[in-house]
Amino acid sequence: MDGTTNKTSMIVAVIVALLVGAAAGYYIGLSRGAAPQAAAEAGEQGEASPNPFRAATTNPFEGGYRNPFGEAKTNPFAQ
Repeated sequence: MDGTTNKTSMIVAVIVALLVGAAAGYYIGLSRGAAPQAAAEAGEQGEASPNPFRAATTNPFEGGYRNPFGEAKTNPFAQ
């Protein structure tokens, strides 16, 4: 009986510690109020930045196709 009582008390202690930690984290998060301020700042920055997908300069083939391996040597040991 001693082993099961010890195991049960350990499980209860872990559950209580998790609940206390979650409650403390929630209370500290509410008291600081950092999340709403950060969300508001991110929203303001997002509205000011342009949409990169609507820009006309994002097309890499706009000036014509260029083979990136066109000037590469096929055999570096050949003379």
